[in-house]
Amino acid sequence: MIDQLKHTIKVFEHTHPESIATFVFDWSSTYEGFMQDALNVNNMNVNPGNNQRRLHDTVIPLNNPVNAHGKEDMCGQVQKMCFPDDHPNPELRGKPKGIKVVQQECKSVWDKYTKLCKEHGIKVVRKCKSCTKSQTCKDTECHC
Repeated sequence: MIDQLKHTIKVFEHTHPESIATFVFDWSSTYEGFMQDALNVNNMNVNPGNNQRRLHDTVIPLNNPVNAHGKEDMCGQVQKMCFPDDHPNPELRGKPKGIKVVQQECKSVWDKYTKLCKEHGIKVVRKCKSCTKSQTCKDTECHC
């Protein structure tokens, strides 16, 4: 797995020299099944609400990148995947947050990547071509 990842990073850097990638691993995919509320980026939209599943809450790892000096971060804290029922915006109450909001809550990671994106003149949050494909298309490609 490590050798494959090293190769993948080299290929990505060669084919996308002005881009930044975030690799997310979900080992449960090796079992070819997910719980309905599994933390899976393919079950999330970039923005809040719309047609995305309600995912279970998680705990931000303690080894999350070190937060910027004097700034609070979420290391070791519970991260809610949905807006609270008493959110100030009634349209967001109880709705899934989406990738962008979830990443913004991880302040140190968000700050680091937004700075790098601005330096390289690229869009901060978007889904790659693979993530935007339907599950049927992904399954078909996997079995070819």
